[in-house]
Amino acid sequence: MEFNSFSFTVTGSPISTNKLYYNRGRRARILSDTGKRFKFFVGHVANSAKRGAGIRDIIETPVTVYIQFYFKTRAGDADNCVKAILDALTGVIWKDDKQVADNGERGVTDTGTRFRLVAEKWKDAKNPRTKVTIHYQTN
Repeated sequence: MEFNSFSFTVTGSPISTNKLYYNRGRRARILSDTGKRFKFFVGHVANSAKRGAGIRDIIETPVTVYIQFYFKTRAGDADNCVKAILDALTGVIWKDDKQVADNGERGVTDTGTRFRLVAEKWKDAKNPRTKVTIHYQTN
């Protein structure tokens, strides 16, 4: 089994899922204009990094994702920012977010491949950003 990785950085303050959607009625969650712009921007940055790593197709194997959030203050909500990043990368980098374990957890597939998600929160008042590194199995 061989593994490769690639990284990319999303500039600007990390965004929570709370800013990406709004509720209409009791059950309808609608992607806001901010959410549409965020998903497009993250998808574009991620797809450029993926292509730069020589990957043309969507990754269908389990992935390990390391996310580093750099907030202007320590008050940022990293958990909801993780959801926003994973949502933006689904269909761009990987087929289904089930390919990524829950934050801090590790998973093992039926074939023994290990995968996980690790998110860290940092303060950088002058340069808020989100750095994402994706490790994936090549065969």
